[in-house]
Amino acid sequence: LSRRAHGVTSKRSLLTSQAYARVRRRGLPVHCSDNQMGARARRSSAMAASASPLLLPLLLLCADCGVRMASANMMAQSVVVKNNLGGLGPWPGLEPIIEYNMLVDLLFPDVHLRVRNITEYTPSLNPGGGVLFNGLSGVFGNINVRSATSVRLSFEFFNTTDGMPFFVPEFIFTWLDLDGGQNNMRMEIVEAGPEFSVYMLFDPTEINVVTKGDDTCFIATEFGVTQDNPETLENLTDEQKMRTVSFVYENVATFEIELAVTGPQNAFGRNFIFGGDIQLPDPVQPPPGGDSGGASQALSDPHFQGLDGTFFDFHGTPGGVYALLVSPADGLSLVARFARAYTTGISVADGAGDGAGSVRAYKPKGTWISSLVLLLAAGSHDDDQTEAGYAEDRDVIMQVAADSAAFTTQGDLAFGAMRVSGSSTAASQLLEVSVENRVASAVVRFESKPLAGSVSVVPPPASWEVPEDLHGQRCHLNLAIDRLTTLDVEGLGGILGVTAEGASGADSARSGLAEDEASFEAELFVSEELLAYVA
Repeated sequence: LSRRAHGVTSKRSLLTSQAYARVRRRGLPVHCSDNQMGARARRSSAMAASASPLLLPLLLLCADCGVRMASANMMAQSVVVKNNLGGLGPWPGLEPIIEYNMLVDLLFPDVHLRVRNITEYTPSLNPGGGVLFNGLSGVFGNINVRSATSVRLSFEFFNTTDGMPFFVPEFIFTWLDLDGGQNNMRMEIVEAGPEFSVYMLFDPTEINVVTKGDDTCFIATEFGVTQDNPETLENLTDEQKMRTVSFVYENVATFEIELAVTGPQNAFGRNFIFGGDIQLPDPVQPPPGGDSGGASQALSDPHFQGLDGTFFDFHGTPGGVYALLVSPADGLSLVARFARAYTTGISVADGAGDGAGSVRAYKPKGTWISSLVLLLAAGSHDDDQTEAGYAEDRDVIMQVAADSAAFTTQGDLAFGAMRVSGSSTAASQLLEVSVENRVASAVVRFESKPLAGSVSVVPPPASWEVPEDLHGQRCHLNLAIDRLTTLDVEGLGGILGVTAEGASGADSARSGLAEDEASFEAELFVSEELLAYVA
């Protein structure tokens, strides 16, 4: 990072560490600034690097630890299932929205993105264009806006199974080809609401940035035509890079964008295109006695990605403790407590701390992870292993809880609680732990010989207006496993363990995850002593 000519000191904290790592690894010249959620405190920074395309992740789930990555464009496989923005067609009679599915083949298939207009929407009057342009333009989403008009839009990730908002832990949304007409007329403007954490521009850029209340406006300054539009996110030209802006969002299901075209008005309009590059872990195929090199995860209520790359749900019972990953050969046990989950909606409090009869902006729905414990024991991964097995005086335990009141925390966590305890000084050598606070979450990263990953403490959305004394009880944990190195694939157990290719009985166990959840209760895998550590 460097200091720009205007003298504003750069700060790495403006970017989440994962987004920062992506940018640094790809060598991107970008101008970055954070957004203090309407506080209008702006800081900026620049990164000097080579001219690589701005390919940034929609869903950031892996730490920067050399994990093999598979790239998938956000809109490349998307299908428009509804196209009637503002009720103006081109598919009349449907809900007045644009709705996209298949955002990426690795994202949960029941999660869609819909776009609805908050203010009046006016497309161009061109008989061969206008709303006919809406939906998709190649691998990008597309929205047409008439000259000298504007429209404020709500972009909403939601679960089609129950219609409820789907909060994405972290994603990046990119707008491309911001340009205008000749003689500085009919220029395109993207006005971003306060939901984003960071915006990023290439350096140099043709886009002017102006603060407008709690919003931030990105204004095109150069003439452009259809022939100079990008066709993919790969191999962007220098001109295309200078007309691109990206936003980082954290723990957001809905965000607002206002699209405007300056005057003078005529019958025509401009097309706004959007997309992004998604980075997701490769499916894992751990070889016996080797490094899996792969990743898995548990998100929200809770959605799992197995070690083989497949997605599935495991609901459990509120208050129940389940084995996530157990490997006796590696001296590894990872267990978690499930708790009642909540989602956006209207409910009436039952008096359990919320105030009997009070109306809440959230309601119970399913389960999520409220606390977890990781045990590492000295064993086959250690050079000083003995035939007697694991040395009891070299065990180390990491505890993470969503509720900061669960126990006294170690480190400066903005949300939740974390502590590491070992039975001896030597135990500390088994596990490295670091803490990072973000705008809308706190992250505990861990690394050991058999396992590396992170635990995110996700607080409730501000719109829920959760009372302070209940705030910790409405937080939850997301887990990301970036690397698993195992000495015995066949011996892997637990909800994630049975999804490894080659694990004993993997096919039957994976297919029966939802049918026989009780068989994954932690007491069947670990000792009572370890269970006592689960908050």
